[in-house]
Amino acid sequence: MSRVFWTTCMASDRAKAVTTLSRWCTANGTMIGYAPLLDYDMSRKLSEIAEKNGIPNQTEVMGRSTGTNADMISVNREGVRTCTLSVPLRNMHTDVEVLDIKDLESVCNLICEYILSGGIMND
Repeated sequence: MSRVFWTTCMASDRAKAVTTLSRWCTANGTMIGYAPLLDYDMSRKLSEIAEKNGIPNQTEVMGRSTGTNADMISVNREGVRTCTLSVPLRNMHTDVEVLDIKDLESVCNLICEYILSGGIMND
């Protein structure tokens, strides 16, 4: 039986690093992560479900590391299929953290639709 582990993270910028070259922005929906250590099929299925159900989403391409605990979980022992869903926000871990509630709702809706679809178990 496959085991699935959900991990969510908050994608943030740093106050001094805000540029017009930002790869994501708030109010555009959940960010679906793609990285070498993440399960491509799971991320692809999440993207398909989001498109099918009109759930706003963005693609987050990450290099070697996602910066989340998904990195270690995906390779621990026999490994666990993992993916990341991120909520775009600004000023993470500060008193002035800002996010768009619609982005948070899109993450919740996507997780619900993924579970209702049977997730990767139906593939």
